[in-house]
Amino acid sequence: MKILWDIDGTLLDFKKSEYVSLKTLLKENNISLTDDLLSEYLIINKKYWKNIENGRIERTRALEDRFKDFFQFINRQDINCQAFNYQYQKSLSKNTFLEKHALNTLALCQNHEQYVVTNGSKIAQQGKLESTGIQLFIKQSFISEEVGYEKPHIIFFDYVKKMTDYDCNQTIIIGDSLTSDIKGGINADILTCWYNSEGILNETDIIPDYQISSLLEVKQIVG
Repeated sequence: MKILWDIDGTLLDFKKSEYVSLKTLLKENNISLTDDLLSEYLIINKKYWKNIENGRIERTRALEDRFKDFFQFINRQDINCQAFNYQYQKSLSKNTFLEKHALNTLALCQNHEQYVVTNGSKIAQQGKLESTGIQLFIKQSFISEEVGYEKPHIIFFDYVKKMTDYDCNQTIIIGDSLTSDIKGGINADILTCWYNSEGILNETDIIPDYQISSLLEVKQIVG
């Protein structure tokens, strides 16, 4: 079986990385990241990523415009959004935190071909793979910035299929996002596994083939 791994929120604790990176960069601009400011940023960020996934806005523009909206909210329009986003991507690549059992699970699944399929910038995502040791277990990584399309777009998965020659019946995507990973997997007609470590209630019509709360459960699924 071929395994397509999402990384942010699946193999990596992205929320922690996001918080540390954002707090550090805002502090350099004399801004204290309070709980209220973090909540506002997360609302803005979620809106833009949903638009990216739906193809309503180009990714680079969205990543910069989210900071434009955020800095307008805190009345700091003096900050260069393009430069800030670049530093943020670099910070994300360095401030990395593995999910529990991530490397152990990758090691247990070494009898399968393992790939990374991730939305994001090359500078951030490639840095994460290298700094955490994930890359040691991965045959190839597919980053949306390089592919030219984001998950769940079918063209993203068509490209992965072309490059890996995967069999739809023997391929599974594992990720934490219903709208990106699971929907994308369903669109591509491959098996899907929702990593739901927080026990979130699925109130969508996107139904995964499998649902797990621990990465260690993956080995039981793929064999």
